[in-house]
Parts: sequence; C-alpha cells; structure tokens
Amino acid sequence: MLKNIVCSVGVLFSMGLQSCSDPVHPDSERLCRCYTQQFRADSIRVDVIGDSCRAIYIGIIKSLENDAEEMAKFEEALDVCR
Repeated sequence: MLKNIVCSVGVLFSMGLQSCSDPVHPDSERLCRCYTQQFRADSIRVDVIGDSCRAIYIGIIKSLENDAEEMAKFEEALDVCR
C-alpha cells in the first residue's frame, strides 16, 4: 500500500516538473493572455477582444516571418497555452 502511494506521488511530482519545463515565448504569453481575456469576457466584449487577439497574432506572425527558429518556438509555446 505504501509503495503504491509513493509511486503515485512520484508520478504527480514528475508531471508537475514537466509542466514547469513547458516552452515559453514572450509573444505566445501575450497572445495567451489575450485569449484568456476573450474567454472571460461577457458576450458584449467577446468580439472586440477577439479582434484584438487576431491583430496581435497577425503582428506576431509578420514579425517572425523571417526567423524560422523563433517562429517554431512561438508556435510550440502557443500550442502549450491552448
């Protein structure tokens, strides 16, 4: 019984460490915050915030279009936040 508890705690601890090592990118964090605001918005503001999030996304894509490595980091970090 104690062995099962220790194994369970070990698995949970490992999962916690994995989430701490998720990729982070400043642009993806900014966009994720926007998506969070959109999700929490009331029905009146959801479309306006959605437009802002799309504008942020387009700006990020344009700024990273000539840097494939940075674009890949951004996309990976964005996938984590979604």
